[in-house]
Amino acid sequence: MVGLTPRARPLRLGFCVAAVALICCQARLTSIEIERSAEILIPKGTLLEELLGDFGFDEFTQLDITSAEEIENQGAEPGDIRDVMLASFSLTATAPDGADLAFIDSLDLYVEAPELPRRLVASQSNFPAGQATVELELEELDLTEYAVSTSMTLTTEVTGSRPNVDTNVRADAVLVVGVTTQGACKALTAGE
Repeated sequence: MVGLTPRARPLRLGFCVAAVALICCQARLTSIEIERSAEILIPKGTLLEELLGDFGFDEFTQLDITSAEEIENQGAEPGDIRDVMLASFSLTATAPDGADLAFIDSLDLYVEAPELPRRLVASQSNFPAGQATVELELEELDLTEYAVSTSMTLTTEVTGSRPNVDTNVRADAVLVVGVTTQGACKALTAGE
């Protein structure tokens, strides 16, 4: 930097950091992906034993999106959350080898939160024999009110027959959280 005095260099550096922060804050929206998985064991049953009710994926009860590590790492706070969408939800039969989900007839996934109505977010009624992983069909539902409430819970309603062998089933969910640029810029300017 020819011609800059030692005193002018920090000013120029400060100007550059401020310019980058301003450009960042002019962006429209930053999206953060939050991935969660849960696994359960479905005990084998008799040929006539029905599978009804909730699978009980404990990791999907009392979800706190606002304090998720992915959100905190970006410097965003609960007030910075603009929208929350379920991007994907899949079930996979993980054990025993060769297991599938054909014992399920239908599965509905619901979101719940205190003082908010229970809403359908995804469903599936096609679980082909021999297919270990099945993606649920998603509803277009903004989950923001649920995500910023005191607690958000994902529950299932399942119909079908119990499998003929003990079967491990893993659920994988991806939530996309849109945060305001104010939240994204907090992460950038926090390092100054």
